[in-house]
Amino acid sequence: MKYIRILIILLGFLGGQLALAHSNGENYSFIKIQEKTIEGHFELNLINLRDDLGLSIDVDNTLDSLKQTATSVQKHLLDNYAIYANGEKLDIQFTTVDLFGDGKKGFAKYLFVVDVGLMPNELVFKNTMFFDNNPRHRGLLLVDYNHKTNETFKAESAALIFSPDNYRQTLDLNDIPRLLKRKEFVWQGILHILVGYDHILFLVALLLTAVLRREAGQWQTVGNFRSVVFNFITIVTLFTVAHSITLTLAALEFIKIYPPLVESMIALSIILVAINNLVPKFNHRTWLLIIIFGLFHGLGFANVMGQLPFRMVDLVYVVLFFNIGVELGQLAIVLILLPLLFFLSRNKEMYLNFVLKGGSIVIGIIATIWFVERAL
Repeated sequence: MKYIRILIILLGFLGGQLALAHSNGENYSFIKIQEKTIEGHFELNLINLRDDLGLSIDVDNTLDSLKQTATSVQKHLLDNYAIYANGEKLDIQFTTVDLFGDGKKGFAKYLFVVDVGLMPNELVFKNTMFFDNNPRHRGLLLVDYNHKTNETFKAESAALIFSPDNYRQTLDLNDIPRLLKRKEFVWQGILHILVGYDHILFLVALLLTAVLRREAGQWQTVGNFRSVVFNFITIVTLFTVAHSITLTLAALEFIKIYPPLVESMIALSIILVAINNLVPKFNHRTWLLIIIFGLFHGLGFANVMGQLPFRMVDLVYVVLFFNIGVELGQLAIVLILLPLLFFLSRNKEMYLNFVLKGGSIVIGIIATIWFVERAL
């Protein structure tokens, strides 16, 4: 009951926090498709303006700084963003500059208008902003209004997502698409596991002991691969159930996410599992450790999924298919790692001294660095 009370307190704290609406690793373009014009604005993270473009943005006089640096930013926009109609590049005319959020982590807004003339059935967009400096950066196109179909969309109705390998896309004005299809949400789940190094380290730290068992206070190697597979199934099932619960609750907004706390707890979970590998304290309660920290990993998944704009009517399948992607990503890692660990464990002394102890120490050090960075 002590562990459950601690968990309830922590989740209650999370419930009082606000979820972030924008991601640091994304740029946004909002447009209104009128009869003969496109009206819109860009929203660029101030961090990107400072770090990637090297601009000096005053925290206390942010809006004035944005106006003074507008020419440089607008040149970057015109060099990296384009709209085409019937094969012709359209002229983007900037109007005003504004600020969304605060001067530290807010977004600069650059309003524009485009004279199209007779609006075609399709528009082509190119977006390569900040991709050179960060291959994981993304650009989102959000449609507020479409005169072609007389539709007004809500804020979550993003239409296209741009990446370094998909920077030029076509928008069908007669049928504004969903942001991501089912298979793409599966891919987003897989991608988050494959590039989510903290989740990978947590899984690796758990799997280091999947080929072992405790006898008389000592680690012993498991004699057959079937037992190893059973250990693996137990570990991954507990982790999956735990993170699926909080992923779903957060997606349904029963739990609000406070990312710094969640990310710190994920790093802490890796540290504790690594320590438990070296000095087992949860020998008969490892399942409880997996469940408790699996809940926080679920909030981490939900934070990433929540940064993918989608229509709320699609929420059920978004959660389902994103989670399927997460599980497939985990399975891919385990299919590679588990046979390798089993093979290495045939040499017991080498495995215990170098793989288990050495691996756990390295994992613990990395996670400690992450914890300090995230907690501060």
